[in-house]
Amino acid sequence: MQDTGTPASVVAPMRVVGQPVAHHDFVEKVKGSIHYAADWKLPGMLYGRVVRSTVSSARIVSIDTDKARALRGVAAVLTGEDVPSNRLFEKPSGGPGELPVSMPVLARDRVRYAGEPIALVAAETPQLADDAAELIQVDYEELPGVFDPEAALLPGAPLVHDEGNVLTSWHIQRGDVQAGMAAADVIIEGEYRTQHAEHAALETESGVGWIENDVVTLRVATQIIEHATDIAGILKLPTNKVRLIAAYMGGSFGSKEGMTVEPYLALLVWKTRRPVRMVWSRQESILASTKGHPFIMRYRTGATKDGRIVAQDVDIIADAGAYPNKSARVLFYGAALACGPYFTPNVSVRSRPVFTNNVPTSAFRGFGARQVTLGYESQMDRLAEALAMDKAEVRRRNFPAKVT
Repeated sequence: MQDTGTPASVVAPMRVVGQPVAHHDFVEKVKGSIHYAADWKLPGMLYGRVVRSTVSSARIVSIDTDKARALRGVAAVLTGEDVPSNRLFEKPSGGPGELPVSMPVLARDRVRYAGEPIALVAAETPQLADDAAELIQVDYEELPGVFDPEAALLPGAPLVHDEGNVLTSWHIQRGDVQAGMAAADVIIEGEYRTQHAEHAALETESGVGWIENDVVTLRVATQIIEHATDIAGILKLPTNKVRLIAAYMGGSFGSKEGMTVEPYLALLVWKTRRPVRMVWSRQESILASTKGHPFIMRYRTGATKDGRIVAQDVDIIADAGAYPNKSARVLFYGAALACGPYFTPNVSVRSRPVFTNNVPTSAFRGFGARQVTLGYESQMDRLAEALAMDKAEVRRRNFPAKVT
């Protein structure tokens, strides 16, 4: 830092660093007066509903919306044919050979999981919206499905997407694992599995939308206001014609990092030119919102007789569900963190997100770090037991040396 010659005693205090920051929502949160996304209501508002697939894998033969459209008080019924741009691509994560798989906003020809959106309804009351949704008839030709990621890897397994069942494959390696294992005094093998994880945020997926100065404006429970550009693409509008406002309350833990109600609200608002409110029930949220990834983890850990790790070989398979979402990123972080906070001179980690006909999986707090913790910590416990050593001492001996 350049010496200004000004005595330290007269230097003006910093305006930001070291100063208290008064967030504008603190008082409202403490008072309990701040609004959730579902609290917002507007004059002349319609109520939106999503019609979802009742089967996991099928071709859509036909969608009959006539009875729903004829119901008095129904303002709009939309299917995939009414979506200006009905393909969403998760931005590539850079995984080797990552498949360019798209997700429809509303399924038109094929459904790939139970709960997949097929049609939208907007009506004058919540009950009318429910009634109209029930009147929509979908004729399916059911197809073989696959519901286990290991089964999806087998030759001849049903294809969730024509491009294949493996979204991408990460491989991280260092040193010579084979040589490290050969030098080990003990080798510990273990297989560990985690389950689908439900976010169960305090508020379900919710929001309200309206048109203001010819701009589609959405106030929703979301983590990512940049989805405004995705909405503009769906509607084929300039990006300055869509505005997204995030609510300060509701919770997410990753479940609202992808889009939830946003595209459906936007389509109904743009079609009807009226405000629309959409709130998913808890049952609907559990059925169709993205989940935390189930992992299947196989570990081989080689160590010396004094408890020092010399090699680890790890293979991870994850259930991506029916569409990519954040699976490539989650599996990258899972691979990168598979050895935990323990120094491993020789390591090989492979991780793969695999498509199934289960509900899609995506972001969850920790991004792949949660699942592998079970793997590497269980291996440390087993190593300690095999060597009759204290579990804490085995861990201490494998912490990385301090870097100065």
